[in-house]
Amino acid sequence: MGVFDKLRSLKGSAIGAVVDSASGAVEKIAGAATSSREQREGNVAERDKSVQESYRAEYVKENRTWFDIGMDAVNRLPRPAMAFGVIALFTIFTVKPEQGAKIAEAWSKMPSEMIWLLGAVVTFYFGGRALDKRRK
Repeated sequence: MGVFDKLRSLKGSAIGAVVDSASGAVEKIAGAATSSREQREGNVAERDKSVQESYRAEYVKENRTWFDIGMDAVNRLPRPAMAFGVIALFTIFTVKPEQGAKIAEAWSKMPSEMIWLLGAVVTFYFGGRALDKRRK
């Protein structure tokens, strides 16, 4: 028999009442913490399920025509094309430096307004896409 059990056995005394109320408070707090944790885990699971449902709704559409499929494919091309283009440039500059020098010379002859225009197009494409994703 532990100390708290001995103190709890003093039912009629003030010490027994304090120990009983303290143990009751601890049980309530522990129960609230456990239930709120379970509720948080349930909310996380529910949120994950809704995200998966939205992905499923985006990619599994019914009554899609060949045009819809083609446009989806074209809309997904710019980012990978730019990434692979940068990788190709690094590869060319590393493997064939003389070819890389020709590419660099061609870019240096390009008017600066054209480079600014390319930068604006890329910025608006990715910026608009980021805003669209953030709104959803």
